[in-house]
Amino acid sequence: MISKWLVLAVGLTAAIAFMLHEMPRDQPSVASLQRQLAGEHCHYRQELYEAEGCRRHQLNLAQRLFLSDEECELWAVRCLGELRSPDAVSTLIGVLDTKADIETCDGVIPVRSTAVSLLGEIGDKSAIDPLKRLMMQNPKTKLSIGASGCNAQFEGIETVKKALSKLEK
Repeated sequence: MISKWLVLAVGLTAAIAFMLHEMPRDQPSVASLQRQLAGEHCHYRQELYEAEGCRRHQLNLAQRLFLSDEECELWAVRCLGELRSPDAVSTLIGVLDTKADIETCDGVIPVRSTAVSLLGEIGDKSAIDPLKRLMMQNPKTKLSIGASGCNAQFEGIETVKKALSKLEK
């Protein structure tokens, strides 16, 4: 009889440990933000004008229905900029090749442009060549799924020029 209770206790302990490991932390890691960029979750949020910075949040059902993947990506990019670690910089450089600014017809969700600006602010010289490559590509915004009646525009090359001027000082 004791062995059944022991097995149950060990099983519950393991389940709780697994759940705690899977729960988002208050302060994000680069790895968790990389998973957010990949669309695996949307745990971390950083609004442009919030004083408390990057933080964990829980979405209610209505928010889950109306939140776009690109908004989660934008929050992850802003949180990475807040971390400023070499791994965060490397991930932001990866955003230059893998993400785009998104035209919604109601405005632009500036995923890549935000990464560009943050790389300029952080000042890591490893971003110079990727930014120059991006500037030569003259990228366009991507249209969101529901964006009918509007056209993709060229992303702001001025943002890239400004970031490069900060980095090349």
